[in-house]
Amino acid sequence: MLSDEAFDRLDRFEQIAKAAGITLLELAVAWLLAQPLVGPIICGATKPSQIRANIAAAACKLDQAAISQLSAALAYS
Repeated sequence: MLSDEAFDRLDRFEQIAKAAGITLLELAVAWLLAQPLVGPIICGATKPSQIRANIAAAACKLDQAAISQLSAALAYS
């Protein structure tokens, strides 16, 4: 899991999130919500601040370009 490929992928995720003006959590949740075959998303939280972050993440909407970039970054070669 701690491979150069994994860190390169994480860098790409961070670039996509930064370009969209959102956090990595928001990016992950927004991408999942954009997937037609994904049902409910269960986000864990142990602190009120994490609950607020999860709520904010659920409100994020990605444009098609960001969804495509993230899907490409997720594809394994």
